[in-house]
Amino acid sequence: MKKIILLLVLLISLPSFAQMTPQWQNYYGVKDSLGIFPMGMVVDDSSNTYVMEEAARLTYTESPPRDPFIQKINKYGETIWIKNFGLDISRKEFPLSIKYSSDKFLYFLCSQFDSSLWTMNLFKLNTEGNQIWKKRIGYYDYQYFQEVNLTSTGTIYSNGASYTNGKCLYKFNPAGEIIDSIFIVINNMNAGIERYNLTADNKVFIFSELSINDIKNSFISFADTTHNIFWTKELNYRGNPYALQSSKDSSLYVCFYREETLNGVVLSIYKYDYAGNLKWLKELPGPVAINNDVLYYGYYPHILIDNDNNPVISSTMKDAQFSSTNTLAIIKLDKSTGNELWINRVDNLIPGSNGILRNSVIDSLGNIYACGEIITGNIYDFVILKISSSGQVLRITRNNGFLNFRYFPYHLALAKNNDLIVTGIDFNPPFWEKGATIRYSQPVNITPSGNNLPDKFSLNQNYPNPFNPSTTIIFQIPKNNFVSLKVFDINGKEVSQLVNENLNAGEYKINFNGAALPSGVYYYKLTGENFSETKKMILIK
Repeated sequence: MKKIILLLVLLISLPSFAQMTPQWQNYYGVKDSLGIFPMGMVVDDSSNTYVMEEAARLTYTESPPRDPFIQKINKYGETIWIKNFGLDISRKEFPLSIKYSSDKFLYFLCSQFDSSLWTMNLFKLNTEGNQIWKKRIGYYDYQYFQEVNLTSTGTIYSNGASYTNGKCLYKFNPAGEIIDSIFIVINNMNAGIERYNLTADNKVFIFSELSINDIKNSFISFADTTHNIFWTKELNYRGNPYALQSSKDSSLYVCFYREETLNGVVLSIYKYDYAGNLKWLKELPGPVAINNDVLYYGYYPHILIDNDNNPVISSTMKDAQFSSTNTLAIIKLDKSTGNELWINRVDNLIPGSNGILRNSVIDSLGNIYACGEIITGNIYDFVILKISSSGQVLRITRNNGFLNFRYFPYHLALAKNNDLIVTGIDFNPPFWEKGATIRYSQPVNITPSGNNLPDKFSLNQNYPNPFNPSTTIIFQIPKNNFVSLKVFDINGKEVSQLVNENLNAGEYKINFNGAALPSGVYYYKLTGENFSETKKMILIK
């Protein structure tokens, strides 16, 4: 649903950081039987969400077996189907990666215990979860990162592991046939491909490792669309590769962290051009200081690229070199120099908080979203930041009682209308975990206008009525209040949540778009303190 809210009369401005509005939450898990750990997700063109889940069989007392699941949730928050891809209920089988293609298929990579072997298998599925094909792509090694990726021309890439030649990269056509493979050869030895990134022009940026004399050596390589290796370079470091990224201006980024005795954890970002020239190296052993904000280093970094091709680094960082407390930090770097342009950190926005970054995404307008869990005192919470491309904090969204338990948000995805979908773990005392997926609508834009104050709650009849596809709803509130405005179908099922937040006294105008709904009678209900009113509207297409 598209919705626009405009304040017509307002005396006191809203808080600086309004929250995104939760539309729905979807739980999945079976107490004492099945614990769910979401491991990734994608959103299709119809706003259905596919959550890749690791399901732990809690009936086992120690080291419970795991199964790879996919759960499909529609745009209203209803579970459409759940599929288990496990083959052996006594083994630990893991979901690894999921992608949605422009021709409306799912590609799902998981480990399975198949025919007495630990294998990695790539599935092509339709949106009903039915298998189109399945390909075994080698043995499973839990110690490296596995991912499936798609090109704009329909080619599929996935990590693989040859039983004879080691870790590699496979290229498939849409029919599931392997049409090529990439191996990185160093001194006549195969270096294992650990991570890779597909560029906008379908070239391949690769990170690989090779142990020589029991010393792990790290390399980056760049291959063209026919997989000719342009160049391979050794990286002079000992650390953990965590992110590869490329930008449309033909730049390549690799980001990693390492632990040092004197400096703690060092965060390093390399920038290369397509020719393999090192343009700059940003080492963050600490402190990073911007406008008196000091951070020392980062764990588990993510790299995003903004609309101007500047890299944005999000990470868990510390405000003291060997501090036991962490915070979420987002830093934008200048693409030409690597210098910091701005930084935002959660412990400045939420004083006294201690937190861990989990994920970050960027929308088509260049707004950045980052999520993680925080603890302030003895209170556990989650936080989702929305930051503009210029570094302005636009939204800070927290639990505020929406979920009953301790929630860890792990993954983010954006729908076509920029609604934000979050999936993570809801720790439900005493001993089990549920997967919880939440969909947030973007907060409405509220601006002050006029000086009149309503003297009572009031909900106006929508206009026009009947409507197709849009109509306007106006309501008034006489004092600051937590207000809910929801739309229901004729059976009482909620189909849209337009407002669910604290509003100041004033008159509000909302444009409701029913383009995604069938014709029929609908009801909209306004709820506030000691007030509730419902009115009927008719959608005719």
